[in-house]
Amino acid sequence: LEARTIQLMQQRSAQISSQVDGMALGLMEGRRNGRRILRHDGSTSYTQSELMLLPDAGLGLFVTYNSQEGGYARRELVRSFIDRYLPAVQPRLIPNAARSQQLAQFAGAYRSERRSFTTFEKLLGSLPLTVTAIPNGTLLLAGQQWTPIAPDLFQNALGERLVFQRATGRITGLSLKSSLVPARRIDWFEDARWHA
Repeated sequence: LEARTIQLMQQRSAQISSQVDGMALGLMEGRRNGRRILRHDGSTSYTQSELMLLPDAGLGLFVTYNSQEGGYARRELVRSFIDRYLPAVQPRLIPNAARSQQLAQFAGAYRSERRSFTTFEKLLGSLPLTVTAIPNGTLLLAGQQWTPIAPDLFQNALGERLVFQRATGRITGLSLKSSLVPARRIDWFEDARWHA
């Protein structure tokens, strides 16, 4: 490939927020240890694959497993590879308990926009992401604590980011780590657990 073709393929072409990762041409952005990662994974009933590129470090990794359980293995291999060969120390974020009341505005249920909207399957939907404000001044989401670092922007201990979207001053959605799959805030009657 020509150098300009590679550059075009690797530059960000879509994003919801500049605060979280986006999408290049056919490659998803990610971050670990302060490094930009370009990646794409693939899953079938019989195989699990991952292509990971770290352009700034001149590194790449491709792995494939011949089992469904390989999905866990490939994720752990990628994490371990980066932590071993490109380690970084994340700055320790100090939660501010005084902000805990302000965090209540983010609490609630959010549903992924990557789902069925028109067929019967929309009733089954994916289980919502639940955001909880914790008295120590952080949010709890996906089993991790998220500390505020800027308005509507949070970060966990791994340096991953969570950004909330607003419309007319009200929180309407979130993007967890990436712009790829935004989630929209839902009311109690839209929750798949209620439908079940």
